[in-house]
Amino acid sequence: MQEVLYLIRHGRTKLNSADYFRGDSDVPLTKEGRKDVEEAAKFLEGITPVFIISSDRIRAIQSTEILTKYFDTPIHTSDQLRAWDVGEFSGKPRSDENLKSLQKYIDDPYLVIPGGESLDCFTARTMPAIQECFCLAQHHGIGFVVVHSSVVHQLGQELFSDHKSLVVEPGGVVVIGMEDGRPSAKPIFKPISCPCHGESIS
Repeated sequence: MQEVLYLIRHGRTKLNSADYFRGDSDVPLTKEGRKDVEEAAKFLEGITPVFIISSDRIRAIQSTEILTKYFDTPIHTSDQLRAWDVGEFSGKPRSDENLKSLQKYIDDPYLVIPGGESLDCFTARTMPAIQECFCLAQHHGIGFVVVHSSVVHQLGQELFSDHKSLVVEPGGVVVIGMEDGRPSAKPIFKPISCPCHGESIS
């Protein structure tokens, strides 16, 4: 695969560590989360990105700032790359009851979560943004994109009809490139072999 775009999942936050839904909650990285991104940066050493684009949420911006210590690259932020806004679920524990309640919005992607957005709207917002980043990388050189786990999940769904196919831990890396004339992707750092259902929300 000709690798052109690297998706880097932001590091851990207190909501990750507590096993709570993150969604649109704007929470910062923890000390462990900063270490997650440091590890990703060291893994990516030797690659020279020409741009870094991230979600505009604080956990993604802080992750990007850590990356710039290793890569002298222009950075940009985009609100189109925010996590799936799960509205009333944001900041709540990923209990069996809450996961079951959320499932109906996954099963019916046009259904809007109270206080949030539908899965269909989330897809329509994030996937064109990833496509634009991919095109930029194809024409101008390798790019890094700092994202949330929900974006990684949805990319897996779009490419492979399997939202679990690309998931990585906080600080994990997914690479996107061309293979046999078609876009493809694979997790290359900190993949999650058996992700739990709620792990789709970041």
